[in-house]
Amino acid sequence: MNKCKGFSLLEILVAVAIISAGLIFMIKGFGNNLRLSGIGEDYTTAVLLAKQKMAEIELTGNFTGIKKEGTFEPPFQRFSWKISFFPVKNKGFVIVKVKVTFTRGFEKREVTLENVLLDRKLFKK
Repeated sequence: MNKCKGFSLLEILVAVAIISAGLIFMIKGFGNNLRLSGIGEDYTTAVLLAKQKMAEIELTGNFTGIKKEGTFEPPFQRFSWKISFFPVKNKGFVIVKVKVTFTRGFEKREVTLENVLLDRKLFKK
């Protein structure tokens, strides 16, 4: 009787196939995590840029004499912004919307910030 201890060729091939399939799924998972991490970073940047634009509007208090849309300076030239004003009639308030759009790959994404501000022109003497 031949009692060889060890693995047969078929057992080794099955083990290699299982390990290979597991590695493929892990690599695909890492790729998706990197992509989603980049998208999350872009959304965070868009929110911070929208807050910056909103702060500029709050500081000036001028709702008519400012530029309504544009793009950000480098390194944020992928991000563009648009501002809309909606006066609340007879109340002395203005609803301000700041929309920041950006492109990631082939998809266009956007973040919108809204705020209600006091119209200072109504209260100046």
